[in-house]
Amino acid sequence: MSPGSRDKSKNQPERIKKDKVSTAVAPPSAFPSIDELLARLDRRDVHEMNPAPVKGVLSDYGQIHAIDLPYGWIESDKKHVSGVGTRSFRMFHPPDVPAVMLCFYYRGLRISAAAGENFRKLLDQPAHRLTAPEIASITTVIRDKSDPKEFAVADARTEDSDKRRVLIVEGNYVRSGEKVINVFVDTDGSGTAVQEIYFQAPSNQYSDYFSTAKAAIYSIKWK
Repeated sequence: MSPGSRDKSKNQPERIKKDKVSTAVAPPSAFPSIDELLARLDRRDVHEMNPAPVKGVLSDYGQIHAIDLPYGWIESDKKHVSGVGTRSFRMFHPPDVPAVMLCFYYRGLRISAAAGENFRKLLDQPAHRLTAPEIASITTVIRDKSDPKEFAVADARTEDSDKRRVLIVEGNYVRSGEKVINVFVDTDGSGTAVQEIYFQAPSNQYSDYFSTAKAAIYSIKWK
C-alpha cells in the first residue's frame, strides 16, 4: 500500500524538502546528491506544525510552488518515521475521516540511473496513455502499483500539469479495495528523484471526496 494507508510498517517517510530544485536536464555529474536534496527540504512554517483545519495554500514544498488545499481538512500528526534514507510524508484528511487522504511523499532515496532514464524518456514523449511495456519499464517509479497482485491499474498516463509533464496512475488496491489517483514528478530532470502527490480513500468514500481532492491536485503550481 501507499504510505499513509493502514499498513504503516513500510515506506513511511519524513518531511519533504522545500528549496527549489532545478528541473533542467543536466549532465549526471551536475545533479545534486541525495543528501544535498534532503538538506534543502526541511523548513516548516509554524502554522504547519499544528493539526488545525486547513484554510488556504500549502506553498514551497518540494517541487510544489503552491497548492490549494481542501478547505477545512486537517493535517495528520503522523508526518514522518525514521528509516533507510530520509523519507518525507505529509497527509491531509477531512476531520474524523482519516482514511480519506491527500498525501505528499518523497521516498528519501534515488532510484537507479537506468530506472530514472526510463522515467525521463517516458516524460519526454508527448502526453499519452501508457502501454503495458511502458508500465513495465517504470516499475521502480510506481512501486507497489506495478504488481497486479497488489494493485489493479485502471489508467496510467502522462499529461501536462501547469507546463510540467507528470505521470498519473489511477486504480485500486486488490486486497483492501482502496482507490487511488497518484501523481509522480521528476524533481530534478534526472528521473531518479521522484516526488509523489496522491489521493487515496476506501472505495465507498472515494467518489464523495474525489472532486475536492482532484481540484486540489489540479490547482498545483510547480516550480
